[in-house]
Amino acid sequence: MPGTKKRQGGGPAKPPGDPATLVVVESPAKARSIQKMLGPSYEVRASKGHVADLPER
Repeated sequence: MPGTKKRQGGGPAKPPGDPATLVVVESPAKARSIQKMLGPSYEVRASKGHVADLPER
């Protein structure tokens, strides 16, 4: 396609302004460590406990 850029690597590029992918982990310490590894395209949050009975979409 004219006007499109290709990038190297796997998966499609996220368009500008696209929300980050949410990753939920149990502890705040794990959240900080994983956030450093994944970078800004992911948002890592701590649940601070168990996650149960999530509503269906």
